[in-house]
Amino acid sequence: MINSYVLLHFIAAAGYLAIGLYAIRLDRKARLNHIFLVICLASFIWALAIGLILMEDNAAVASLFYLFTSLGWGFGPGLVLAFSLELSGRSSRLPLWLGFLICMLPGCLILGRSLADFLLTTNLAMGTQMGGSSFDLSLWWYYFYLAYYLLYLIGAVVTISLWGHRSTLRREKAQARWVAISLALGVFLSFLNESLLPQMGIDLMMRIPSVIMLVWIFGMLVAIARYRLMVLTPALATEEIAWRMMDLLVLLDTQGRIAKVNRKTEELLGCREAELLGQPLSLILKESHLIPQELRQMRLSAGRNHIQQRLTFLSKGGGEIPVEVAITGLRDRAGDYLGIVMVAQDLRMTLQLEHEIAERRQAEEALRRAADQLEQRVEERTNELNLANSALQVEINLRKELEEDLRQNGLRLQNLSHRLVDAQESERRSLARELHDDFGQTLTALKLMIDQLPSCSSSPDRDVMDQIQGLMKELLARVRNISLDLRPMMLDDLGLLPALTWLCKRYTERTRISVDFSQCGLEERLPSDLETALFRIVQEALTNVARHAEVRTVKTELVVSSKRVILEVIDQGLGFDLQEASAAGDRTGLSGIRERAAVLGGFLEVHSQLGQGTRLKVSLPIPGSDRKHRDSRRYPDSSTKSHAALTTQPPL
Repeated sequence: MINSYVLLHFIAAAGYLAIGLYAIRLDRKARLNHIFLVICLASFIWALAIGLILMEDNAAVASLFYLFTSLGWGFGPGLVLAFSLELSGRSSRLPLWLGFLICMLPGCLILGRSLADFLLTTNLAMGTQMGGSSFDLSLWWYYFYLAYYLLYLIGAVVTISLWGHRSTLRREKAQARWVAISLALGVFLSFLNESLLPQMGIDLMMRIPSVIMLVWIFGMLVAIARYRLMVLTPALATEEIAWRMMDLLVLLDTQGRIAKVNRKTEELLGCREAELLGQPLSLILKESHLIPQELRQMRLSAGRNHIQQRLTFLSKGGGEIPVEVAITGLRDRAGDYLGIVMVAQDLRMTLQLEHEIAERRQAEEALRRAADQLEQRVEERTNELNLANSALQVEINLRKELEEDLRQNGLRLQNLSHRLVDAQESERRSLARELHDDFGQTLTALKLMIDQLPSCSSSPDRDVMDQIQGLMKELLARVRNISLDLRPMMLDDLGLLPALTWLCKRYTERTRISVDFSQCGLEERLPSDLETALFRIVQEALTNVARHAEVRTVKTELVVSSKRVILEVIDQGLGFDLQEASAAGDRTGLSGIRERAAVLGGFLEVHSQLGQGTRLKVSLPIPGSDRKHRDSRRYPDSSTKSHAALTTQPPL
C-alpha cells in the first residue's frame, strides 16, 4: 500500500540516484566524485528498501528488504567520513589500505551481524509494520552501531568545518558551510529518531530517515549547483590559479578600469575586490597617468604587447608600495584589443635587500680602507717594535752578562766566605791545640815543679808559694777556657752530640740558665763542616739568649733526617721587633748564623714578638757524598742516643 511516507522515500531514492549521476558526470576521474556516487547509490538502496518495507504486508519479504537497508545505514557513516577526508585533502596523508580499513571495517561488521541475525531483523520488520518497535535497545551491537554512527558522522562534520575554516577561498568556505550544516542536521535528527524518541515512547522509526535524506540532498545540491562543489572547469581552474597567485594580479578593461584583482592584491592594498571593481586605476596606482599612453600604444601597435617597469601602488591607508609591474595586453584570436593584465611583484623586501647590500658594500669598502690603514700602522708599529726589540735584546744580553757576573761573584763570595770560615775554624783549632798542648802542658809542668819544691818553713815564704800556686791554677784554668772557647777538642774527637752536651752544661754553669736539649735521629757522625756550623750556631744562639732574653730556661731541639738537619732554639723571653732590628743593624749575631747556614746551602727563620719570646729555626742539607763516611763514624751505643734528651740545671 502506497502512502505519503512510501512516496517520500521513493522521491528521496530518486533524488539520491540523480545527484550521484550528476556528480559523476561533472568529473568522471576525480576520486571525490566516485566516493560521492557510492554514497548516493548506498543511500538510494537504503531509501528504496525502506519504501518497499512500508508497502510490504509479508513479514518474510519485509525482512529481506531490511537486509538491503544494511548497505545504507551500515556503510553510510564510513563512506561519509571517507568523503570528508578526500574533500579536505587529508586522505593523502593515510595509506590507502589504512583509510579503507578505518572507513569500511565497521560497516562490514554490522552487515555480517545483520545477515547472521536474520530472525531479529524479521521481528524488527514485523514490529514496524504493526506500528510498534520490537528493537531491543539493550543489545550490545546496537550500541556499537550507534557509537559508530555518531562518531563517524560527527568526525566528518568536524573535518569539513576545519577544511572550510582554513581555506582562503570564499567558494570553498561556502561549500564547507552547506555540507557541514546539512550533515550535522541529519546527525541530530538521526540521533533524535534512534535514541531519544524511543526512550520517550515515541515510535517514529522507519519514517524520519526519509527527512534526513532530504536534508542531505538539499545541502549537497546547494553546494554543487551554487558553489561548484566537485566541479573543475578550465575557467574555474584559471580563477583558482589567479586567486592563489603569490604575485599581485590586476585586470583592466578597455577603458582602463579595474575588472578583477586576486587575493594577494586584496591583502596588500587592504581592499576587498568588490570595493575595487569598476574603479579607475588611479585609485591604486600612483603613476596612473602612464597607463593611458601604454593603452594607446598597445591599441595602435600590434607588435608591442608587453611592458615591464617599476611603479608604485597605493594602499587603502595611503601607504606607497613599490612594485615591479609586467603589463601585458590581451587580444582575442582576431587580434582585437580586450584589456590589460598587470602582474606585479612587491619590491619592498627587494629594495630593502638592495639597500642592505649597498650599505654592506659601503661598510665593506670602509672596512677595507680601515684594514689597509691598520695594516700600514701595523707595519710601522712592527718596524718600531723590531727596533725596540733589538735594543731590548741588547739590553737583555747585557743584563744576562751582568747577572752571570753577579752570580759568579756571588759564588766566589760564598766560596770565599766558606774558605774564611774554614780558615777561621782552622786557626781556632790550631790556636786551641797550641794553647792546650804547649802553654797548658808548660803551665802544668811548672805547677808540678812548684808542688815538688820543699815546703818553706817561714810563714812569709809559705804565703808566697801559696799565691804562686793559686796564680798558676787560675792561669791554667784561663788557658783551658780560652782553648775551649776557641774550639773544644771533643768536637773533633768525639763529635757533635758530646760537644753540644758539654756546651749546654758549661752554658748553664756560666749563666745559671737551664738548657732543655733534645735530639732525634743523630745516630752517626755528620760531616765536619756541618758539625762545626751546628755547634757555632747553638753557641751563638745561647749567647743571644743570655744577653737579651732574660729567661731562666731555654729549649734546644735537634732533628736529623736522611736529607736535612733541623735545629730550633726557643725561649719565652722578652723578644724583639724584627723590622726594628733589621733597620737598626744586626746586634744579635743573627747575620753570622744566617751566613753560616747560607754557606752550607741552608736557611734561617726567626719568629719573635715583643713580650712573647723568640723562636730560631735553622735548616741545613746533609751532603749525600758523605754518607759512607758518616756510616763509618757511628756514635757508640747509638740505639740509646737516637732520641736523647738532656736538661741542665744551675748549681744551687
